[in-house]
Amino acid sequence: MLESEIYDSLRHDDLNPKLDADPDEGELRDLGLAGSSDQGLSGCTTQSGKPPLDPSSRKRARTTASTPSSSSRKSSIVWEHVTTFEGVGGSFMAKCNYCPKTFNAHTKKNGTSSMKNHIENSCPKSPLRVATTTIEQDSSQTQLTFNVEEGGNGSGSVGTWKFSQKATRKVVATMIIIDELPFRFMEAKGFRHAMKTAQPRFVMPSRKTIAMDCFQLYSDAEKQVKKQMNSNRFRVSLTTDTWTSIQNNSYMCVTAHYVDDDWKLVKRIISFYPISGHKGDMLGKALEKCLKDWGLDTVFCVTVDNATNNDVAVGYLKKKFLKEKTCLGGGKFLHMRCVAHILNLIVGDGLKEKEFDSSMGKIREAVKFVRASNARLEKFMGCAKEEKVKCDKGLCLGVCTRWNSTYLMLDVAEKYEKAFEALEYVDPIYREHLRASGGLPTSSDFEVARSLCVFLKKFYTLTVKVSGTSYVTSSSLLDEVFKVFMALKDLEKHTSKELSSMAAKMKAKYDKYWGQIDKMNMTIYVAAILDPRKKLGFVDFCIKRMYNDAEYSDLLKTVQEATKELFEDYKKLLSPEKGSSSGGNDATMEEAVTSVNPLGEGNEESAMDMFWKHEMESGKEENRSELDVYLKKKGGDFDVLGWWKMNRSRFPILSYMTRDVLTVPVSTVASESAFSTGGRVLDVYRSCLNSKFVQALICGQDWLRGTLDINLNADMEEQSEFDQLAQELKKVSIDPIIDM
Repeated sequence: MLESEIYDSLRHDDLNPKLDADPDEGELRDLGLAGSSDQGLSGCTTQSGKPPLDPSSRKRARTTASTPSSSSRKSSIVWEHVTTFEGVGGSFMAKCNYCPKTFNAHTKKNGTSSMKNHIENSCPKSPLRVATTTIEQDSSQTQLTFNVEEGGNGSGSVGTWKFSQKATRKVVATMIIIDELPFRFMEAKGFRHAMKTAQPRFVMPSRKTIAMDCFQLYSDAEKQVKKQMNSNRFRVSLTTDTWTSIQNNSYMCVTAHYVDDDWKLVKRIISFYPISGHKGDMLGKALEKCLKDWGLDTVFCVTVDNATNNDVAVGYLKKKFLKEKTCLGGGKFLHMRCVAHILNLIVGDGLKEKEFDSSMGKIREAVKFVRASNARLEKFMGCAKEEKVKCDKGLCLGVCTRWNSTYLMLDVAEKYEKAFEALEYVDPIYREHLRASGGLPTSSDFEVARSLCVFLKKFYTLTVKVSGTSYVTSSSLLDEVFKVFMALKDLEKHTSKELSSMAAKMKAKYDKYWGQIDKMNMTIYVAAILDPRKKLGFVDFCIKRMYNDAEYSDLLKTVQEATKELFEDYKKLLSPEKGSSSGGNDATMEEAVTSVNPLGEGNEESAMDMFWKHEMESGKEENRSELDVYLKKKGGDFDVLGWWKMNRSRFPILSYMTRDVLTVPVSTVASESAFSTGGRVLDVYRSCLNSKFVQALICGQDWLRGTLDINLNADMEEQSEFDQLAQELKKVSIDPIIDM
């Protein structure tokens, strides 16, 4: 990317360091003058410490000196170190502030190169030359340092350190990208003061320079990620989704998932770029272009949500892959529908029951009233204290279109039932407001909330589990589908007509996506077969209970044929050397998927518990030792990738196939989470960033976080809480009635 393109990608104020003479957006916002950049300038000073000229004196200066840039600001740092004056014949001149040297300073005729060279290299008293000289003199000098370990216990180790301007600038650019800071942060007075105190030798770069450093950091990281992805013979799986920014531009995020040579699951955002439309063919061509740019011609699976345009986009890719003969299994494994989105549709249909909608509406209005002001919340918490309510969680307001937030709202609100009842007698405004809004929540409404919470908790837990990006989710997908089926089956038999009716609606939506064999991705079954705890016996156990006899036989046959077909495709792809690398100790696929696993089961899940119980009752466990039974029942996490890493020499072809199958993400959360970052990068104060720079900041953050020791889960959870709080504050309207 050319330097001129980088400049075009920045905001106008990012190109001019001297704009600090005027208040920036943040300062105006703090002063309540946002949008009025011409106000409040009388008290400002320039970066050199001199007060700005008033408009009349500026006008006189422009008329007396023939400056060529009377209508534009000077952006070069040179003007902070020289004083301009009118020379003989009205020529525009400049004098160095540190020595008697003078220059012809007409910007178009003479430029600023000679002045810059003098200040940085020649002038003996220039602070820029002194700083550079000091750095050059001390660049090889090392110092002892005590490296404190994180954790706060004070332990650490003694090492050596030497100052490097280049390394420090790189670290600062990394901070800007990872912490989503604006480029003007470089010229913030507090940061400059902190850096001057911490390291006086560090020459602070301007916002323009740090922007170039950030883009260079992104370019270097992109080369490393491309090298890593193209140097291995694995297939990648993709997740993709679209997002509309504050600029009203549509962006497509593409995330690649793969297992590296150390058998670790890796996630990388490889594209965050604007698209011209949301039609399926456009999305398919955008994905195709992204894959060509990254040199990726072997894709195993693409996970998208259930929109029709995504079906068209994946169909477009499938035709291309089949034509190029890079698609495995005839395309049976290419299209994966987002499980989290399907769960959202299933639960959403169930919550439309009129009885539940009325109870949830009353509780939502009560929570909304309490959260509308601090005075109301304080009065409510006083009632909770008097009623001795034992709950450490605060009230949260649910969103009607998001059932998971509704569940969290009900889960907390039902614990404060007595506090809401007490508030009726303490606050008359509460009674009047709720009666006008649909009625006060009654004990029966809270009973409905409790019943819903018991049921919705199962779906909430499943949604959280399938939304993970740092661990394998495909091998447990069949378990989750089985759980949903059993939960709906039990609810259909409930004595409550409302709950039974809700289960019927949810079951209809379940059958639409998971009840028809021809619409299901075979990955759901093949991944379970390749889990050494489950294998073919677990798949047989689940589908036998989920389908009738005719469907069961057809599906089991289809699963076995798809698994064998995929295995044969990998067998053809791999060279003979790969297949014989185990030294004559290879195992057949049939042995791998049917043999008994000596390691036992790690996660105590309901589906697995039922399967093990079935195995015991059928007599298949009678030859196991007491130790094997103990290990089977022992809790804890099971590392399925670690197991295959240890046994890849025994199953060389199958392990290669497993690495690609277990990579498949079952939700699009990996791409959707990037939109939260995009919303913070493209906020109202940075809405003019060029699309190339937006991609550099978002992709660069994802890649740099992967190389640093950062707790991504904790960081994402904390950021999600802040994002949710911000959304809630936008939607809560303060009641105009004055609180009593």
